[in-house]
Amino acid sequence: MPKLVRQVYTSPATGIFAPVFWEMFRKEVLFTTVTQRAVEYRDLSQHQDIYLMLQLYCPGREVGLPYRHRMAEIPIDEMNLSVRSSNALMRANARTFGQVMEILLIEDGLKKIRNLGIKSEREIIRSFFSACYYKLSPTEQVIFWQKVVDQMEGEV
Repeated sequence: MPKLVRQVYTSPATGIFAPVFWEMFRKEVLFTTVTQRAVEYRDLSQHQDIYLMLQLYCPGREVGLPYRHRMAEIPIDEMNLSVRSSNALMRANARTFGQVMEILLIEDGLKKIRNLGIKSEREIIRSFFSACYYKLSPTEQVIFWQKVVDQMEGEV
């Protein structure tokens, strides 16, 4: 079962989206009530970039990273990173999603990688988030969106 780990926020000044890691229990999956709005967002995300959608519909809100333990062995090549970002992760010995996740869990983990600038850092976070989301099953994607909808309704 994944652990609940530190939270990262979306900077109001820059609008950079950073992941907040949610704890996911199997019971949650079985007993989650899904609204039509969550299903619509899931369907819309199949045609639009998930990262941009979240920035559009949830500006300034914390959003959970849709990472699952089963994704740990997926190579970073599936993130479709630029050569610069890919090489930086390779230098940091992060060749799989699990290893990238470990770096993200460390305070200023990406910032500690030599020759990795803010653009590459943003690219890695965005690509990792998108790749994890699209590796989820349709049911998990709806549950992800339901959490986002619940959070939005709770803040209003």
